[in-house]
Amino acid sequence: LDLGLDYRQLPDNNGLEAIVQLEDGAFVVFAENGRSVQGTLPMWVSRNGVAEAYRFLPPRNYSPTDAARLPCGDIVVLTRRYSAFEGVSAKLILIEASKIGTSAILSGREIAYLEAPLPIDNMEALDIITLSDDKVRLFMMSDDNFNPVQDTLLLVFDWVLPETCRNSSQTKYATTH
Repeated sequence: LDLGLDYRQLPDNNGLEAIVQLEDGAFVVFAENGRSVQGTLPMWVSRNGVAEAYRFLPPRNYSPTDAARLPCGDIVVLTRRYSAFEGVSAKLILIEASKIGTSAILSGREIAYLEAPLPIDNMEALDIITLSDDKVRLFMMSDDNFNPVQDTLLLVFDWVLPETCRNSSQTKYATTH
């Protein structure tokens, strides 16, 4: 699959991290590194093998690790933060589909914040399934990186969708993997 991305400026094993397909078939791709002084990270929207470069503004000190599409077309971006002093945490960011590709910098709204004492680790995977017209189930998974001090966790949450995303006539199941 040729997405037409130019990601040569990204460091090895620190580049592309999250990808999600939109309803129109386009792909949104997020980099986990390459942060600008303004705190934005590279991202692309690729349609038919032609990519346009944009910037994503994650929460401060967070990087995207996965993304999934909601039934209404909006996307949820899983972001994580690691600090040797403060530990790990994760935030879910909701991005309205109508905002993707409309400005040079894309940002969203925080819908969840996870930190200790909740079971949280190196959260790297996100998927969403539709339960009803107004509710979805989010699956988040961590990766232990074969490191004895990390854990592989599967977290499952049911979420009542915002009004703007309910009763969608879109795809019944919003799985992206």
